Amino acid sequence: MPFMGDSLMEGRYGQSIRFGSTAKSQSEKKNNWSESGDNGDPILIIRNGQSDVVREPWVPKVENINNTLSSIYLTSTQKLSFFTKSNIVDSFALSQTSTPTNPSQYSGNQIVLNSGRLVFNAVNDSIILSSEKSIHLSSNDMVGIDGSKQISISAPQVYLGLTAGVANSQIQPLVLGNNLNDVLIGIASFLNTLGDAFSLATAKVGDNSVPIESLNSIAQTAKTVSKDINNIVTAGDLLSKQVKTV
Repeated sequence: MPFMGDSLMEGRYGQSIRFGSTAKSQSEKKNNWSESGDNGDPILIIRNGQSDVVREPWVPKVENINNTLSSIYLTSTQKLSFFTKSNIVDSFALSQTSTPTNPSQYSGNQIVLNSGRLVFNAVNDSIILSSEKSIHLSSNDMVGIDGSKQISISAPQVYLGLTAGVANSQIQPLVLGNNLNDVLIGIASFLNTLGDAFSLATAKVGDNSVPIESLNSIAQTAKTVSKDINNIVTAGDLLSKQVKTV
């Protein structure tokens, strides 16, 4: 369906390119991009694959981003009636950065790609995502990040894990593993020395030295705890083999 001032290119199989604009005044024709902005604000729509719900393909239709097979929208001031598949924003619960505006509520220049699958493949160099505010990755199933050599995350604060809805939970900082091991080795050495001292502890009673049973009795416990801590540190059970921090 054309609107005043539009330039349209159409194929025979549901493909089209619209060089259009916001068209509020044409009340007899309705589209889903003229709610905001002013008449004449430019928009470019590339569509491939007409919706399967169209029953009368000979009647002029308006593009609908939600049921077209593949679409690219380049807007200026328009707000699109666009529904994302995943609206999970839990990762922003503890962040000081504001949650990104949902694409269906954003009125401004944006590029929206919508299809059954999106593939970004850089054959010779990099894929670079850069943003003034936030970069949001959301999925109804899983988000996977793989690196054959290294994965690096650099930020003043890094949060891992989800606490929303978990009773008696709180965000806790990561431990510096090597520093913790140094402290534990010191504690283990102190407990071992303490155990030796407790086992020999005596008190002067008259001219005799009498064992202090309250200390003698826990000497072996102190030495056992010392040995257990040393075993844990030596085995490296407290150190992650994958996650490193500074």
